[in-house]
Amino acid sequence: ERLYENARFFMYEPSAELQCSLSPQVMELAAAMPEVSWQQLPDWKGCTVAARPWCASYGIGMLYQQEEIEALGSLGFDFIRAPLDFNGIFEGTDTGKANPAFLENMDRLLEYCALEGIHVCFDLHDMPGFNTGGDVSLITLWSDGETQELFVEFWRFMAEYYRDVPSGLLSFNL
Repeated sequence: ERLYENARFFMYEPSAELQCSLSPQVMELAAAMPEVSWQQLPDWKGCTVAARPWCASYGIGMLYQQEEIEALGSLGFDFIRAPLDFNGIFEGTDTGKANPAFLENMDRLLEYCALEGIHVCFDLHDMPGFNTGGDVSLITLWSDGETQELFVEFWRFMAEYYRDVPSGLLSFNL
C-alpha cells in the first residue's frame, strides 16, 4: 500500500486540467469559518504538520490522515501550517505539469481541517533557488529573474487552483 501511495506522487498531468476537489459540503463549512484578511487575523492556536514529501523517506507515508487532524482539533488547535515543496507539485521547473496526487492530498488536508474548524496555511518551503534548509545552488530567488518568474507562476497556479476556497479555511505564506 505504501509503495503505491508513494508511486502516485511521481505521476504528472497537465496543470490546467486539474481542479480543486473540495466538496460543496466542505466549502459550506469553510464559508462558516471566521473570515481572514491582512487587516484582521484571529488569535489562532496552531502548529506545523509534517511536510508530506519528506515523510516517505521516514516510512510514515505521504498522505494526511483524518485521525491526526481530529487529534489536533481535540487538543484545541485551530490553525495548521503545512509546508509545501514546489518539486512535489510540479515536474521539474515545468509548471504546466502538476502532480494530482499531491494536490488531492492537500485538498484532503483542507477537508479534514474544515470538519474540525481548523484554518490551513500553505507555506512554501522549497523551490529552485529557495530552500528553507539552505539552498547550496548559485541560483537564488532574490537575484535570478527566471527563478522569480517561476515563483510567480507557482503562486499563480495555487491561487487559481484554490480560487473558490474561503479565506477562513485557507491562506498562503509566500
